[in-house]
Amino acid sequence: MPNRLAQESSPYLLQHAENPVDWYPWGQEAFDKARKEDKPILLSIGYSSCHWCHVMAHESFENPEIAKIMNDNFVNIKVDREERPDIDAIYMEAVQAMTGQAGWPLNVFLTPDGKPFFGGTYFPPEDRVGMPGFKRLLLWLSEVYHTRRQEIEQSASQIAQQLLQISRAELKSHDISLEILESACQSLKSSFDHQYGGFGTAPKFPQPMTVEYLLQSFIRAQQKEYLDMVTLTLVRMSLGGIHDHLGGGFHRYSVDRTWLIPHFEKMLYDQALIARAYLHAWQVTHNSWYLKVVNRTLQYVLKDMTSSQGGFYSAQDADSEGEEGKYYLWSLDEIKRVLNEREVELVCEHYGVTASGNFEGKNILHIAKSIEDLARDHNMDLSEVEKIIDEASMKLLHYRDQRTPPAKDTKVVTSWNALMSTTLAEAGFAMNNPEYIAASQRNAQFLLDNLVVDGLLHHTYSDSKPKVPGFLEDYAALSNSLITLYEITSDGKWLESARRFVQDMIDSFWKEEIGTFSDTSIKHSDIFLQPRNLYDNATPSGNSLACMALLRLAVIFDRQDYREIASRVVRGLALVMSKHPTAFGHMLCVANTLLSPSVEIVILGDKHSVNTEALLEVIRQTYIPNKILISTTEEEASRSDLPLLQGRTLRNNKPTAFVCRNYACSMPVNEPDELREQLTLQVHAP
Repeated sequence: MPNRLAQESSPYLLQHAENPVDWYPWGQEAFDKARKEDKPILLSIGYSSCHWCHVMAHESFENPEIAKIMNDNFVNIKVDREERPDIDAIYMEAVQAMTGQAGWPLNVFLTPDGKPFFGGTYFPPEDRVGMPGFKRLLLWLSEVYHTRRQEIEQSASQIAQQLLQISRAELKSHDISLEILESACQSLKSSFDHQYGGFGTAPKFPQPMTVEYLLQSFIRAQQKEYLDMVTLTLVRMSLGGIHDHLGGGFHRYSVDRTWLIPHFEKMLYDQALIARAYLHAWQVTHNSWYLKVVNRTLQYVLKDMTSSQGGFYSAQDADSEGEEGKYYLWSLDEIKRVLNEREVELVCEHYGVTASGNFEGKNILHIAKSIEDLARDHNMDLSEVEKIIDEASMKLLHYRDQRTPPAKDTKVVTSWNALMSTTLAEAGFAMNNPEYIAASQRNAQFLLDNLVVDGLLHHTYSDSKPKVPGFLEDYAALSNSLITLYEITSDGKWLESARRFVQDMIDSFWKEEIGTFSDTSIKHSDIFLQPRNLYDNATPSGNSLACMALLRLAVIFDRQDYREIASRVVRGLALVMSKHPTAFGHMLCVANTLLSPSVEIVILGDKHSVNTEALLEVIRQTYIPNKILISTTEEEASRSDLPLLQGRTLRNNKPTAFVCRNYACSMPVNEPDELREQLTLQVHAP
């Protein structure tokens, strides 16, 4: 018989609707029951594509004996961390404080007023080497709760007070300087893997925001070693098994140092951030391989992760048919069944396929030998080898499509959608690809039409309903994506929406007394504190996204107050960023933007003119991290109140480019070569 979760819209919660556990969603009903029956609360947090969440669900939550213990002794609450990142953040920090580590599934035991007193991650059903069994743990905690109540309540209150103090602490301000940025680069060098790229050993995460920061540092400091770190990382990642060479996109992380063996889930935010890093690397190096990776990643999202309305799905699971990675693995016999003899020979060399395999007797496809090396070794034309590999890869993909695919979490998350919309818009502009720009616009309109109700932005959308008031990350990410769309399409409606959301963001989330934004607002009244995440983890923090939006609008609207807010947040994190740069990848990009002169570019001219297009083409091919671009006609500029458009007229009655640095402008130019020269001077000027 289904439990209460059957009434929920979250795909993750619905996965647990048939459990024998008497699950409650997060809400007042569960807390009232705990108080009335004098029971502790078991709060279990996970997400739909979490492999170990599935394992624990199968071993414990589907086990009638364990479920009975849970139902008899606890009030059980299930939370989708992607739907309620605020709840996840509070109790994740609590478990880290109690145990020194945390992750998912996150299982936390609370008093009836929501204060944590014990927690952990995955527990096996029975005792296992070094790990207590969940059944024994439940019985012990129930006994302790009732026999040592005063001790439990005192401990829970102390932990809650500690969390409150952390969330309300004012950051110690420090001058932000180029030395801070350079110190961060040196810290990254010390942890960089000079053989395989990336940072640390294993498991190894892509960390695209850190890659972005190094790319920006190369532009700023012209230190080739920073670019070398970027290119080695991106090349090695794209060759490894973490990259889906048939269907496109990237898996969550690699369990090994060489990027070969992934944890097979695919997250929307990874596709957005990784594709953007490859796009910017292409603009710097013009390496066509990077562009191929971008296209394959974005095509995967548009084909497999996009709803009919234009929203982007959250994730694709690691498991299919109960096995992790089964959908992506190949035996040599399967390859031989699908391909002809000539294709088998080349494909097996190219993708490293062997009879013994490289993962549990099967093969994770990776690029073991390049197309160029194949052509040389087989004395074939490069184009011929490329054609054979491309056609064979399509055959393998069609064959793979017949397998049972991993489940998708079709929930739409505003902030993650905005990250993808930004990447699509930037890629569409850089490649002059209308399909990507249209997908970005469609997504933005979908978010504005479906996730804004009575002026209030919401965090998720599933089962045709918006849910949960928006968090800081939603307002900030959406604002940035709308600013990008304005730059690329010149449609003022995107800019006006961005300005409105940024003001709402300041009004609802800015905390003047502590000098940062909180992640929640008064709309999130069902938690005992307002969490404040300052770290850029798998996604940019709400604070770093907010600061970037403020700095961009500060230039467009000449708003010094916006710049001051962003500056205050960055100053509060200056020292810790320089020492722990991988935890602040996007905030370091914000700091770089704050310290570097803004480059304002105005293109005046008819949108359909080949001369206007020639000027825009120069900008498409150039990576300028701190640029603001406005492309419009002379007539539209004359009617605009934007400071950057005041007094702009055509030069020689031709499409004209204006390049400015902190509002100090060079001579207007008509020719692409002149524009290219000005951009080079402005970007690299001290």
